[in-house]
Amino acid sequence: MSKANNPNQISISFEKLAETSPVTITGLDKDGNIVYANSRAEEVLGLEKSEITDRTYDDPDWKITDFEGNDYPSEGLPFQIVKRTEEPVYDVRPAIEWPDGERKFLSINASPLFDEDGVFDGMVSVMEDITEQVNMREKLQQSKERYQKYFDKTGDAIFILKMGGEDHGKILEVNSSAVDQTGYSREELIGMNMLEDLSLEPPPDFDLEEADSKLSRGKTVQFTEKKEKKDGTEYWTEVVVTPLEYEGEQANLSINRDITERKKAEQSLKESEKKFRQIFNNANDAIYLHGVTEEGLPGQFIEVNDVACQMLGYSMDEFLEMSPRDIDGGERSDDIPDIMEELLSEGHKTFEMVHETKDGGSVPVEVSSHVFEMNDETRVLSLARDITERKKLQRRRELVSHSLDQASIEVYWIKPDGSFVYTNEEVKQKLGYTAEEFEDMHVWDVDPNPGHSKDKREQRWKRLKEEGVLSFESAHLTKAGETYPVQINSHYLQYEGKEYEFAFARDITERKESRRQLQQSESKLRQSFIELAETTSRVLGVRDPYTQRHEQQVGELAREVGKRMGLEEEKLLGLYLGGVLHDIGKIVVPETILTKPGELKDVEWQMIRSHPEVGYNQILEDTDFPWPVAEMTLHHHERLDGSGYPDGLEGDELTTEIRILGAVDVVEAMSTRRPYRTAKTKEETLEEIKSGKENKYDPEVVDILIRMIEESEIEFGGK
Repeated sequence: MSKANNPNQISISFEKLAETSPVTITGLDKDGNIVYANSRAEEVLGLEKSEITDRTYDDPDWKITDFEGNDYPSEGLPFQIVKRTEEPVYDVRPAIEWPDGERKFLSINASPLFDEDGVFDGMVSVMEDITEQVNMREKLQQSKERYQKYFDKTGDAIFILKMGGEDHGKILEVNSSAVDQTGYSREELIGMNMLEDLSLEPPPDFDLEEADSKLSRGKTVQFTEKKEKKDGTEYWTEVVVTPLEYEGEQANLSINRDITERKKAEQSLKESEKKFRQIFNNANDAIYLHGVTEEGLPGQFIEVNDVACQMLGYSMDEFLEMSPRDIDGGERSDDIPDIMEELLSEGHKTFEMVHETKDGGSVPVEVSSHVFEMNDETRVLSLARDITERKKLQRRRELVSHSLDQASIEVYWIKPDGSFVYTNEEVKQKLGYTAEEFEDMHVWDVDPNPGHSKDKREQRWKRLKEEGVLSFESAHLTKAGETYPVQINSHYLQYEGKEYEFAFARDITERKESRRQLQQSESKLRQSFIELAETTSRVLGVRDPYTQRHEQQVGELAREVGKRMGLEEEKLLGLYLGGVLHDIGKIVVPETILTKPGELKDVEWQMIRSHPEVGYNQILEDTDFPWPVAEMTLHHHERLDGSGYPDGLEGDELTTEIRILGAVDVVEAMSTRRPYRTAKTKEETLEEIKSGKENKYDPEVVDILIRMIEESEIEFGGK
């Protein structure tokens, strides 16, 4: 034990630390006088600091007794023990009486202080108020019969577990609900270890050592974990563990409530919400979610999708300050009260409405609304489809006949030789020719596609007769020399004993533009994936700069190796992202371990080795990356010979990406310094990958890495 200066010097050196401590700290000189007390001491001892430091450890005014109220022997007080043995003491349990007569039960840990010559010079003690725990234990003892009845009759499974020692977690007693819950008999359960035999999956942030420490101090611990029944069925429990005394020994009371159905419901809710979000955000129609006022009118918007914003020109923030009454216009706006009355009565309604845009325009829509309850509030979900084109068509049909001559699509009636029998008005308007000009023209005059040329007409006509219908994209050439893309549907037709081709052509300029915009959106989405991955890595870098730098370098090196192997650009991007995120599971590893200098303990290595599964199960498993990023994260420590982890994959079970990432990860890790070790030299790194070639690492990947190392394309921190 290290020796310190006199108590006064001690109090000065650690006073700031002691004042922030949640426990009572006092300092005594070699004669037993109290020379220091922190703020917490005032709360526990019931005196001001000045009153505390004006006493000795055995001042009669303390009225020190044991927990039963008997006088406490002087030789058993912490100061006497420490002074006599010059060794620390732990959990000495006296009781003191406050000035107001209230008794406090204490647990005291004390350590000796020595002067520069090693002579006993005082003591530092840490006291914890355990009055509540003691009183609770007495109450439990007093209500043993009621407790036993509850123990046997409660619907929750109850286990009494051994606390501490080699058999920590051993089941000492159970109730009937524990038998029902686990499927084991009482005789089978008693003697089993709760932690080893029943527990499957503790929560990811659960710290067993911290939990045991709390329980040892009389605190209650709560958590949720997965368990396994006798028949192998997995189930979830909500656990409350409280320390208690059982048959004269320290034990833990573990109350386990089966919440499997709740978990299933939560998972189902998450999946439903995810599907709803996908539908909500990817729908082609405008979607509005709004409330209902006390008067039964449409309430304020709660949420709208991007299509609604684009259709009406309002931003999302502007929408959330509005209600449907702000956008509903036209003749039917006066019908809103009647529409809402029927909607609330029937639960759903489909109707037509006119929506007003931000710039003063109007959009006719077909609205399908549904009423539902959310958080005890009435909500309305409406899908609004733009029916502008439908309205145009309806108006056109009202004004003109339904003849093909007035159709809004190009219609061609063509002879087998390619000449025109009929073209409708749409054709003339689109192409700019008169009816007389069309009489001397052929299909190849308006369609510059080489496959539709004059010398290919006979071949194409034969194909049309065989298949009956031909659908394809082409281009039409106007009289002015301009072209535009079209979607054509050609049908083989026999009429009055003659053969014809009946063709419909639709201008798909907007569709082409939409495809182009979609491709741009996909490109932006891929860039978003990259930025998301790099941002996530930077978040980890706040805690562990070594891991962030390592991930970035692994991503770049993996992409370069894949490029030299001739992989396509899509896979190279996936390799880069896999490298950037492969160690993301380390985000749950305590920072003190990630940045710890020197060798790591076995338990610390085990926590680090868990990062592939953590990264996969808790972060990346449900992400929709278009590359196998999650699988690369889970398996980047697998080896060809099955010696890797976590699943021991081998041979063909390892994809090309995993083979590349596994070898690259090793080379990059060895080439750079870590908090717990120095960087390996070029020679050491070469020796590792050469010795592992074909049995651990893919030979092609190894050969590329060897060339890169020998050509100094990979830098080394070691010499």
